[in-house]
Amino acid sequence: MPPTPHDATIGLREVCFCVAYGGPMRQARVLVADDNDGFSTLLGRFVAAQHDMIVVGRAVDGREAVRMTDALSPDVVLMDLFMPRMNGFDATRILSDTHPEVSVVALTAHRSADNEHMSIEAGARAFVPKVDAGTRLIGVIRELVSSADLEGGDAGE
Repeated sequence: MPPTPHDATIGLREVCFCVAYGGPMRQARVLVADDNDGFSTLLGRFVAAQHDMIVVGRAVDGREAVRMTDALSPDVVLMDLFMPRMNGFDATRILSDTHPEVSVVALTAHRSADNEHMSIEAGARAFVPKVDAGTRLIGVIRELVSSADLEGGDAGE
C-alpha cells in the first residue's frame, strides 16, 4: 500500500520506501567504535545524516564495542583498529565469533596492506582508510547491509 501524505510527514526519517522492494525498508543500525572523540563525533553525524542509517551508539575502545554490540544489535560496526584497552583487531575477532551477522568495517588512519590483511583475517567485511571515509564509507555500509538483507531473507522488513 502506498504511503499517505500523513505517513510522509511523520515517518520520513525512520522509514524510507525502497523502490526495489516496493515497501518500507528499515534503517541500517550503525555502531561507531573509535577512541578519537572528534573523529567519532564527526563520523557519527555523517552516518546519521543518511536517510537510511541510524547511529545506535559510540564506543571508545574495543571492549566497549563488544559490550555495546551485545546490547544494541547493530547491523554494522565501524571499528577503529588502534584503540586502548582492546584494539579493533581483537574486538573484530570476538564479534566475528559471537555476532557473525554483524558486519565490521575496519577503519584506520594507518593505511597499509598489513593492516588491511590483518583486519580481514580477524573477520572485518571491509577495510576503509579514514582518509577515504568521506567518499567510500556510506557506499560500503549500504552494500554490506544490502548483502546481509538478501542473504538473510529479511530485505524490506
